[in-house]
Amino acid sequence: MPWPLFFQIAGGEGAGGRRVPYTKTIVCLANSRKMSGRSLAGKTIDERRRFGEWIRPVSERATQEISEEERRYENGTDPKLLDIVQIPLVEPRQRAPQSENHLIDSRSRWTLKGSVDWETIQSAIDPVDSLWMTGSHGPNGLNDRVPEANAERVRGSLLLIKPKKLVIRVGVEFWERKARAEFQYGQLLYGIAITDSAAEAHYLAKDNGQYPVSNALLCISLDEAYQGYCAKTVSGVIVPGQMP
Repeated sequence: MPWPLFFQIAGGEGAGGRRVPYTKTIVCLANSRKMSGRSLAGKTIDERRRFGEWIRPVSERATQEISEEERRYENGTDPKLLDIVQIPLVEPRQRAPQSENHLIDSRSRWTLKGSVDWETIQSAIDPVDSLWMTGSHGPNGLNDRVPEANAERVRGSLLLIKPKKLVIRVGVEFWERKARAEFQYGQLLYGIAITDSAAEAHYLAKDNGQYPVSNALLCISLDEAYQGYCAKTVSGVIVPGQMP
């Protein structure tokens, strides 16, 4: 099917207030574990491979995760980072601080439309100075959360960045092994937990220690509030080639 036909079909309300399904075509930049399913997100892409708005597909569940059945392609495979995915949607479901959320049409399949390469994805990087508000740290993190009281002032909950001095640290946090990304961005240092399913599995299979990554992009997500804070997580780790 030609690109212009599947890029984006706007939705809205039909006669009598009936919801009219629409589609968004995105490049997958986040694929992280969430409850019993996944949280996925990406940026829209057009026929000239120009990137647009962030989209996070969500389900009707209270915790909004996407099940395996809901996200599976027709051939039975799962979306991967850098896939171009056409997703049937029903309506926006904004919930602070996540303004990018859209409710999926759970009756319809997601469609794989191709993929983008390392060079192409560079133009999707967000030109920001810092990762939202800083100065709040979790027990094992650094600048890795935003107080719930400040969440309403946050603009957007997804960023694609190119960090400096990235190291993946694997170790025990509160009796559970975790993988955490430690890096510099702008003038600040960050220590943020990895929830990218593939990256987390890759590093947790290694011994405890620190693993430098010389070249990577990170998708940073801002979660919904829990116990007074919105946690920042690394929901996508994108590298040129095999994960180091």
